[in-house]
Amino acid sequence: MKKDVVGSDRALAQLQDQYKAVCAKPFALPPELDAGPLSNIDNHLDLSPWEYNHQAKSEHESKLIAITSPVHWVLTYSSEDTTSQVT
Repeated sequence: MKKDVVGSDRALAQLQDQYKAVCAKPFALPPELDAGPLSNIDNHLDLSPWEYNHQAKSEHESKLIAITSPVHWVLTYSSEDTTSQVT
């Protein structure tokens, strides 16, 4: 359940102002920040293991394998997207 946070409107306005400052050249982004994706972010934290792809090679073949690191972790806000989808 989402709750309003004190100062959230001010923080969103500040984020939109900062976005406007960098959206022009060289990025050519639209001048208005779409707040839609921000509404998908939950206010709960998730801790996930770091995952990455590694190209394993031998003399005769090559294979892409997914590695899950036992010592590196990613702390994010809960979202519909997984860590591997946004990295």
